Amino acid sequence: MKNRWKTSSRLNLIVEIGARHLNVAEVRHAHGRARIERLRVEEHGDDNKAAPLVLSSCLKDMNVTSPTVVSYMPRHAINMRALELPSTEMEEVHDMLDLQVGKLTPYSKDEIVSDYRSVGGGHDGYTRVLVAIVQRTVLRQRYHVLEQADADVEAMSVSTEGVLNWYLASEAVTRAEADQADVVLDIDATHTDLLVVSDRQLVFTRSIMIGAEELSNPAADRRFSEEVRQALEVFRGEMDRIAIRYAYLSGAAARIQGLPARAKTMLDVPVAIVDPMEDIDIADAVTAHLDPAWRHISFTPLIGAALAPGDLRFQLVPEAIRVRRRLEVKAKNLTSIGVSSMAALVCVVLVALVHSGFKVERLKRLRADVERTEAPAREVEGWKQKILEVKERLDSRFSPVAAIRDVAAAVPHEIHLKKFELARRNRVILNGSAQNRGDIRDFRFQLEESKLFKNVETIETRRGTGGKLDFEMLCPYDIDQEGG
Repeated sequence: MKNRWKTSSRLNLIVEIGARHLNVAEVRHAHGRARIERLRVEEHGDDNKAAPLVLSSCLKDMNVTSPTVVSYMPRHAINMRALELPSTEMEEVHDMLDLQVGKLTPYSKDEIVSDYRSVGGGHDGYTRVLVAIVQRTVLRQRYHVLEQADADVEAMSVSTEGVLNWYLASEAVTRAEADQADVVLDIDATHTDLLVVSDRQLVFTRSIMIGAEELSNPAADRRFSEEVRQALEVFRGEMDRIAIRYAYLSGAAARIQGLPARAKTMLDVPVAIVDPMEDIDIADAVTAHLDPAWRHISFTPLIGAALAPGDLRFQLVPEAIRVRRRLEVKAKNLTSIGVSSMAALVCVVLVALVHSGFKVERLKRLRADVERTEAPAREVEGWKQKILEVKERLDSRFSPVAAIRDVAAAVPHEIHLKKFELARRNRVILNGSAQNRGDIRDFRFQLEESKLFKNVETIETRRGTGGKLDFEMLCPYDIDQEGG
């Protein structure tokens, strides 16, 4: 599984917690290249309580506080199995492994942490994977050392992947093709990590519990060669179609007296011994700092992890750490959402306040304009009414003479007019008296038959003196009658 480590132009730390030593590499990634700036080796003497203190002191000397680190488990502490699963869909492969992993170890699933990476060499329709299994207590010890030193563990892989990265990056080796394989023997102080690599893919791995300290004595050569041969026989039994081309010895091999000459007789394949620091970009101060006392320590996985931390596929993380990271991610997301929501709310409030301020200011200006123009407006309105009245008076169709003429023509003998008023808005108001309501009604009909009046309305009738009915009529001008 691909880890979350991303290289950048800043300094990054790779930490290896060995059986008796702590190895720390400070590497800078820039422009696609990695340069190891510093390399520290500190002895903790296989004391779990002393290891966090030693690491804290080392980081303090390096002037590093609260670092983010990449680390890895040593190969001999990991149970690794190669499996071929009948599917090429990674989701199906993941489900199959989830069911199978409990059968690959005597421990229960609650006592282990596992992960896998897809590797080459599988048959058609099958996926070949390497499964890494580690006891939860052993893994938790490594996390405890790092966390006690205030280090944030970004990735926890397997040392084998560091060796593979070095092999793929080294200019001192030639890579095997698809039908051939190279054996890489990375010799550390107390153990050796055996890898078989074909077509740039890790296809087989085995841990041999013989290291540089034993190999300093030629008496260990025979047992070492037997262990290697047995491992390669297992590999050939699994993948007989791939031939072993070459064997590269790395790690402390170049610093073991007499081993280069003895290695050719130990193995039945061509052998080359390569110092992992020869063709890697390492600051001069790094090699000068190394004490001859550390000649049996392999820095190959440390260098490989530093060169390409993004290619460390195994992610061995305890469930408690996974849960904590998920909670931290959720907390960060919720915090981001909260901050964004508050920022949006503040923006909305500010916009509303600004908009409200503009409205208040505009209302003040409008009120000031109204107060300033109120008196002139009333004066203009008075002039307008006077102009309308003059216009009405000048209109020959609605002149008083025409109105009196039409009213006089419509008045019957039974009606006695008392008052004639030429009102505004094109109306004439008549007041008079009649003997009965029928005479009033006939008078109204007569007015409506004239060319001037329309919709004549009797607005009031009451009994007056002498028994007659007093009335008041409203006579609007007929504007449309003459096209007005």
